[in-house]
Amino acid sequence: MKVGIKMMVAACMACGALMLGSVYHASAGEIMIIANPSVPAESLDPDAIRNLFLGKTAKWENNDMVTIVVSEQSDVHKGFLEKYIKRTENQFSNVWRQNLFTGKGKQPVKVNSVEELVDYVSKTPGAIGYISSDAKLPPEVKVLAK
Repeated sequence: MKVGIKMMVAACMACGALMLGSVYHASAGEIMIIANPSVPAESLDPDAIRNLFLGKTAKWENNDMVTIVVSEQSDVHKGFLEKYIKRTENQFSNVWRQNLFTGKGKQPVKVNSVEELVDYVSKTPGAIGYISSDAKLPPEVKVLAK
């Protein structure tokens, strides 16, 4: 009888973990990639987004430098990393430390809020960032992916 209860508890915990994972994935799908209007791209696929945010692509097609803007203090950051980057927060930070150390790029610009991120992207040529699809977008930025 005790073994049956333990198995049932374990099964319930596993189901709960799967359900939480599903909720997290759903929120991760609600991310918009935004950019300054100077960015020549009209849309980006997931591979291009990953390459930009990992520093593998440093310039846009028009030769402008890519400026990455992140808001690490948001749940959207975790969802973005899971959906597009396929790395944890620590792994993402380590990639940028290595890029900086080897001279392959500069650290992303870190902001404290969605409003700051949108403002920075709207005013900085070549800038790209991500926000929740619920966020209000000013006309000064363009959406490259949803």
